[in-house]
Amino acid sequence: MSDLVASIPVILLDGLLASGSSIISTLVGRSYSFAVINGNQYLRDLGVSTGFVTSPQGTFEHEIQLLNFYEYITKERAAVHDQVYTFLTGKIRLVKEPTLVHCTGYAAYALSKQLPVKHTFWLQATIDDRAERLLRKYQIRASKEQVTQLKQRLEEIDLHWEASLQKNLGISLHTVADAEHATVDTSNLTTELAFQKLASIDSFIDAYNSLAPLMPAYHEEWRRWRCLVCQLVVENNSVIAQCPRCHNADPDKFKDLD
Repeated sequence: MSDLVASIPVILLDGLLASGSSIISTLVGRSYSFAVINGNQYLRDLGVSTGFVTSPQGTFEHEIQLLNFYEYITKERAAVHDQVYTFLTGKIRLVKEPTLVHCTGYAAYALSKQLPVKHTFWLQATIDDRAERLLRKYQIRASKEQVTQLKQRLEEIDLHWEASLQKNLGISLHTVADAEHATVDTSNLTTELAFQKLASIDSFIDAYNSLAPLMPAYHEEWRRWRCLVCQLVVENNSVIAQCPRCHNADPDKFKDLD
């Protein structure tokens, strides 16, 4: 790990497949100005490029093949782990600021321990809830037999991920005392409610407060100001002091467009 990557604080927000971690990661990034690296899409693309996933996305077969690929990754495939690690660290080097990483699976969590993870949050949900979300997310029509098959594969992958977590880190999620992370149950919650539940827990608030001083002030950056003298619109990261066109410096003659 380079010195640069080692010095960049990382929050891991992850969980069981279809527990809502992808979309909630996006909401966290948008709401709290974290840079977000979504390794989940990378894993999907990797599954296609390596020939494990051949069915079109949005089909039941595609999701089953993807689950098979996740199982393959979990079984100590060092080459694939190295690819994922290289992808994540490469993105972190580009971002160069506190970063939220999302990459589905307990194997990815074990891998992420090589990264400078400061705070870890896991989302959990029931098998029934996750299967329904997965099918709804990709608008997949499935028979009762296919839904049963999907639930069985999710349970099997969960066992593989948990075994990997136990083997790599000695952590069992069945024992709360052994958990090194804050867990949020998203079962029967809308995306918005699950996001609110995560954002309201003390450990998340502490994590944000500890990293906020290290992040750029996105809420204050790149606002648009209109000079009321010459009508020029200027983007700036602070209150504009002087118009670059007409040199107006009267603070009462600028309008904040945002």
